[in-house]
Amino acid sequence: MAEKKKKISLEEITENLDPDKINERIEMPHAEAHHKYKLDKIKVSDYSGFRDKIIDYVKHHHKETIGGELSEEDAFGKAQQILESELAPQGQRSGGFLRAYDMARKGKLDEIIKTLATSMESEQRANYVNNEFLKIDPQDFNAHVDFVNQYMDKYGSLLPAKFQKKSAEELAKNYQGLIKHHMGIVEDVKERTKKYEPVKKEEKKAA
Repeated sequence: MAEKKKKISLEEITENLDPDKINERIEMPHAEAHHKYKLDKIKVSDYSGFRDKIIDYVKHHHKETIGGELSEEDAFGKAQQILESELAPQGQRSGGFLRAYDMARKGKLDEIIKTLATSMESEQRANYVNNEFLKIDPQDFNAHVDFVNQYMDKYGSLLPAKFQKKSAEELAKNYQGLIKHHMGIVEDVKERTKKYEPVKKEEKKAA
């Protein structure tokens, strides 16, 4: 007996891609995880202290947003990868990890923590959007066209003019491009929604 094909609701996917819904489901929990983490000091004196802090933060952030425990090696690996990429000197692909260590020794550990938090949030947001778009069989072109029609009815006005002028069939052929642009839409909405800023211990005392 043939396996029953799971029916995918195109309407549900379209609704799940609502930027406000993504903000509620992903961005706010990440912001809360960031703000829950309190730093006793924003300067490290040695590499061991720096390493301990970035591992501790990544483990904390993962547990608060995804759930479960990360091992020390996994937490360090993620932190190193993020910092190496996000803080690399302009025009370079490496050097970010050493730069982060230098920043932490100069009293900017809070900026390092914020970089880790922002990157982990961006990763989950991209995974969420990608997962929704790719619930549709990549070989079912007609389903992609049907979905694009629904998508354009709801979000078309938010896309660049060159996308608005294309037919559903043309957009379905450039599906990855549509995914990329929707991620941009979500980013734009996020920037317009002011997120909490972490409260430093020193600022709390001064208040």
